Amino acid sequence: MAWWLSKRLDISSLFCLRCWKERLQIAIRLILPGEHFPKRGSCVSNLRSIAVAILDHYVPKHNGYLPDEEGWKQWVIEFCKNTQILRCPDAKPSQEVCYRMNPMLSGKRLSEVVTHERTILIFECDEYGNPVVRHHFLHFRHCCHVLFADGRIGHLKPAQVKEWIWGK
Repeated sequence: MAWWLSKRLDISSLFCLRCWKERLQIAIRLILPGEHFPKRGSCVSNLRSIAVAILDHYVPKHNGYLPDEEGWKQWVIEFCKNTQILRCPDAKPSQEVCYRMNPMLSGKRLSEVVTHERTILIFECDEYGNPVVRHHFLHFRHCCHVLFADGRIGHLKPAQVKEWIWGK
């Protein structure tokens, strides 16, 4: 049995509406040719661009300081020259900004961050700023994308995001 199929046969996926929706989408894509589906940007690609804008360009130009919680959006838009960079393709059409900066890092020096590999810099959020699940992956079921302070993109459950940011 193929590894990607065996991952889908666990008991939790039998009762998960997202799993059924994903299976249906895969079946439709196998039947219909590719031109029936719009080409969409990737949330991971957006986060990579955000990482480059903040970690490779903002921080060095501002003596090692991270942007503040509100100012980072404008910097990323100006650097990437793209207003859609802050939108996840899977978000509601009404939601303009789909990512939020960790408020605990707002305006701090990057060198003050002790564990870059476990510190969340940017995470996917809903319209209220709470971590949100928008994607459904083969290996990362029910997780949201996060950008760590070391530049890696990861997948965490919303409860993990809250715990890692606010210690709750």
